[in-house]
Amino acid sequence: MKKNLPLIILVILLIGSAIFWNQKRNEPRDLSSNPYRIAFIRMKEGGQFWGSMRNGAREARTDTFTSVDFFSTVNALDIETQKEFVEKAISNNVDAIVITPSDSKALIEPLKEASQQGIKIIQLFNEVQDNDIDNTYSVLIDSKEIGVKLAEELINKFPNKNLNILLVSRSPNISSSKYMENGIMERLKNVSNINCNSLYAGSDIDLIAERVENYINNYGKINCIIALDDDTSEGVSKYFNTESSNKNIYYFATTHALSNIQNLDTGIIDELLILNSFAMGYQGVYAANEILKGNDLQEQKIDYIFVTKEQMFDEDVQRKLFVIY
Repeated sequence: MKKNLPLIILVILLIGSAIFWNQKRNEPRDLSSNPYRIAFIRMKEGGQFWGSMRNGAREARTDTFTSVDFFSTVNALDIETQKEFVEKAISNNVDAIVITPSDSKALIEPLKEASQQGIKIIQLFNEVQDNDIDNTYSVLIDSKEIGVKLAEELINKFPNKNLNILLVSRSPNISSSKYMENGIMERLKNVSNINCNSLYAGSDIDLIAERVENYINNYGKINCIIALDDDTSEGVSKYFNTESSNKNIYYFATTHALSNIQNLDTGIIDELLILNSFAMGYQGVYAANEILKGNDLQEQKIDYIFVTKEQMFDEDVQRKLFVIY
């Protein structure tokens, strides 16, 4: 028995140490001297939409006295690099990860690993298809509701016209655009004069333009296109800038990218969906701070508007198109 005594003591010490450090991790912090560390992982760098999201997160960082490290890929579908960012956040022992997942399936395992390490996961704008990951919270815009409202906008605008709509998005595995697609399809399924199909065109602008042109040439008469994200909006706009494009197609684009605003002004885009990405970024970091402090997360509505050329110079719309804080 005496031979086993040192081993028993060691086990007791290890268990006690684990309990102690677990309690320390969950204790409220003096954030002025020891701020919470947050990894903020966007699915794309560049452009006004993603830049506004980062700026919102920066303002929340200041307001909450947290420490935020920013990561983003150049290509929105660079899943492997986003996985590496999650792994780096784990190795850096951050307290929380705020992430816009670039794939609803491929990011499940990395986020599950982070959760198992005790890291809080805040899914922003997009989410993964797994409700069993612990320590996971979502700050989402209601993309399905937006899809329904967008469909109603077209129904009201073209009450007696036969519409053949093409929905263009990056991938079926990006939740925000997929939910929007579901909302559009659900609202239109019983409208007899409207037909709707989907095209998943990737994130390469040139390829998106080429795939849209091929679809229009090979699969019947399209008279309305809805691009569900910033990359596909830019790619569809590129198609409309070609000599061979069909100018009689009503074009609905998404996000307040500067190129989208310019194309709305020149008439390439007929209508534009604006999502408040500044508010998304702010709410992501704010939510992480509240959760880490042990507070309940209050749901916050993130606003959006539909804008036409006739509306775009209204003062209220201008503030949403050009987000300056």
